[in-house]
Amino acid sequence: MAAKNKIAVAFALLLLAAAAYIVISRRTSKAEIQTYFVVPHPQRNDSLSMVAIIGDSWAFRAKDVIPGAFPHLSFLICGQPGAKSRDIYLNLFSDKEPWGTKSIIARRPSYCIVFAGINDVHGQYGADYYSHHMLLIIEALLHYNITPVIIDIPHFYNDVQYTKYPLYKQFAYKVLQLIHGEALVEDQIQVYHNALKNELKKHNKEHSIILIEADNVLKNNLDLFDDNMHLNDKGYILLFTSILDNIRINR
Repeated sequence: MAAKNKIAVAFALLLLAAAAYIVISRRTSKAEIQTYFVVPHPQRNDSLSMVAIIGDSWAFRAKDVIPGAFPHLSFLICGQPGAKSRDIYLNLFSDKEPWGTKSIIARRPSYCIVFAGINDVHGQYGADYYSHHMLLIIEALLHYNITPVIIDIPHFYNDVQYTKYPLYKQFAYKVLQLIHGEALVEDQIQVYHNALKNELKKHNKEHSIILIEADNVLKNNLDLFDDNMHLNDKGYILLFTSILDNIRINR
């Protein structure tokens, strides 16, 4: 009887492990390369007066602050709260409301500011997942002769945010972090930074983009954050002042 119980427990654990593997594999599956579409505006708009902003909730929240703070510029803004880098890439080829950014790409802005990676880190999707999709985003923008302005993931207060969750959810994130080999690193966000830079170098794209190291501006200053994961108005204005200065320097 005891032997049968052990076999049943072992079988149940095996099924649980298999189910977990399937769920995690689907969760972190990478997007297929999308087919480029024909744009109605063949010429790039070289004026700095039109700048696109796409990405996650950082882009979404920017629309309430940035146009008013920089009224001399025209911004095309679309951000999807909670979006991972994979979602942001796929949105480039979608015209579905409210998150599709195909229409923004079709306007051919000269520069496109990309906020991505916060949710990859927070959801423990792994640095490889992030760098893979960031490369696809960059290649798509370059295909349309749009200069990608990539905002390096800032050091936000991820561990503090986790403390607000139930213990089972905290445990799940730690397991995912362990699976991706990032549980024991001292600075997980730096792992993401390194993965992106290595991917850019591998594909000879490091000189084709403008990379904004947000940490140099925000300096891990809690006074610039609205909560553990998002900037307040002061943080946005400070960051965008630096972004626009970098764009002007690199024109």
